[in-house]
Amino acid sequence: MSKNNSVYNELVKIVKFRFAKELQCTDIELKSLYHAKNIVSQQTGFLLNVDGYCIKFITPRHFIDGFISFLNKSIERQKDEYDRLQNIKNEFIDEMSLETAIKSQYMVVYKQEQLLQKFLEFKEGLKHSTKN
Repeated sequence: MSKNNSVYNELVKIVKFRFAKELQCTDIELKSLYHAKNIVSQQTGFLLNVDGYCIKFITPRHFIDGFISFLNKSIERQKDEYDRLQNIKNEFIDEMSLETAIKSQYMVVYKQEQLLQKFLEFKEGLKHSTKN
């Protein structure tokens, strides 16, 4: 968890957007963050590895768009897993363990949807701030 925290702290310095509270209980792990420079163009950017998914970004807006895309895919996968668990309910011997897994999966979907909503609201705020 401390690696997740250190990646998060560095990411917040770059994108100037906090989302630690919403990140809790989402099963999302910020694994690594790289700073890269294109030797030819001299342009610098960042690469965030989150759960095996790479988000490349140069600006905070690029990060927001990339993370929203990641969240949409992750939520879809989590919902598929929730549906799978619901469908095996009748076949499962240990109903208590299955119910716990279903509730846990539901909570992950719920928390990821909350995180997605925060990012969408922040993105909308960015649109309005650039118009003024």
